[in-house]
Amino acid sequence: MLERKSENRTVLLIPTWREWLNTDRKVEGSMYFKRYQSLLENPMLHQLLEEYDVNINFYPHYRMQPFIDEFKKLNTERVKVIELGERNVQDLLIENQLMITDYSSVSFDFNYMSKPVIFYHFDFASFFKNGILRPKEETFLGDICQTEDQVIHSIEYYLKNNFQERDGVKNKKRFIFSTIDRNNCKRIFREINNLDE
Repeated sequence: MLERKSENRTVLLIPTWREWLNTDRKVEGSMYFKRYQSLLENPMLHQLLEEYDVNINFYPHYRMQPFIDEFKKLNTERVKVIELGERNVQDLLIENQLMITDYSSVSFDFNYMSKPVIFYHFDFASFFKNGILRPKEETFLGDICQTEDQVIHSIEYYLKNNFQERDGVKNKKRFIFSTIDRNNCKRIFREINNLDE
């Protein structure tokens, strides 16, 4: 199994965007904005971060960046709000041990690296109002949470278990990946050059 771990005790919070949030007023009054603000201010979360000596890197979607000052008010020793261009996303994926997202495809990178993912699906029906291509349990490989309390409990589980991916996720990876190893470049090269195995 391919594993890319670092020694950092950090959690990456990296939500995707909502296309219907197309004005400043809509963003600031949205459930999306309020849910992430509430999560980052959650006292139980901060207690867990202190207890387990863990930090959060919050990387807002580039469409959220105009509102980053609202989130920067939440900057503490334990929560770092990252501006666009300040860090490379690929580096963040490698350096962090746990991901919290909603529907972002970067979760597949974490799955591939055998790192745990928590999905915060507080608006699943709205986000997928036009339908979803695959069953959510085969698409979102990790803890699927609808409430902030569920997210906090999942975070606590992974902190207690030293960021180990759940066995149930390992068994579902076949829905996404045909192969997990370090030979992707070799396979691409062989395919391009029509080489037999």
